[in-house]
Formats: sequence, C-alpha cells, structure tokens
Amino acid sequence: VEYDFHLLPSGVINKNAISFIGNGVVIHLPGLFEEAEKNLHKGKGLEGWESRTVISDRAHIVFDFHQAVDGVQEQQRQEQAGKNLGTTKKGIGPVYASKASRTGLRICDLLSDFDEFSKRFRLLAEQYKAMYPILTVDIEGELEKLKV
Repeated sequence: VEYDFHLLPSGVINKNAISFIGNGVVIHLPGLFEEAEKNLHKGKGLEGWESRTVISDRAHIVFDFHQAVDGVQEQQRQEQAGKNLGTTKKGIGPVYASKASRTGLRICDLLSDFDEFSKRFRLLAEQYKAMYPILTVDIEGELEKLKV
C-alpha cells in the first residue's frame, strides 16, 4: 500500500510506535484529519492512528485565512516583481510569521479557554484583513469548525 503523508508522521503506520508532531511544526487541523481519512481508504495501516499520534501543545495552528493570505501574497509578488515564489499556498509562511511575531495561536490555546482563544483568533484574523483588504475571512465558520 502506498500512503501519502504531508502532515502525519510516516511512522504512524507502525502500530508499535508512538508518532509525534513537535512544537516547531505548524499544523492545519482539518488538513490533518482529511489526510488521515484519505489514507484510511487506502489500507488498514492507519487504523487507530489517533491513539498512536501525539501533537505538541506548542505546535502552531494553520488557519484557513493563513492559506488565503499565502495566495494573496503570491499574487502580489507576481504583480510587483513579475515572478512567483512558488509557494504551496498551504499557509506555512504566514503562520511562521505569526509565530515569530508572537501573535500566532497554538494547540494549547485551542485546548484551554475557548472564549479567550476566540478573542485572540478574531484579533489575528482582523490584523490580516487590515493588511490584505481583499481577504475575506469566515471568522465564525472557522471558529465553529475548531470548536468541535
């Protein structure tokens, strides 16, 4: 069986191992579950992956608007310099920028006080909307997905 791993550690197919997603990693949670679901359809190697995977509470979260910002930035580079950087538009750069500026949100923020997380999420989204006026962010929709 050939699996496709992007967010999940490849060691997750070893049923005798615990796989870790560390604190230096940025993670798009819906993408993680989508990847696991697709791989589950390919074979039984991922069955029970949730119990064999540990995510650091210090890992930063990639939000949908980070991915949108990545696309907007790429478009702006094309318009200004006539060339693309060639990003994957997965939001990695914008999340690491948030991490570096200490405005990013981590798994521990999501798992602690959701009301406080929501306030910080809204503030972060509004900051990106102010920087990129063409950006549309479904704040309530994204929060609802994260709440579940």
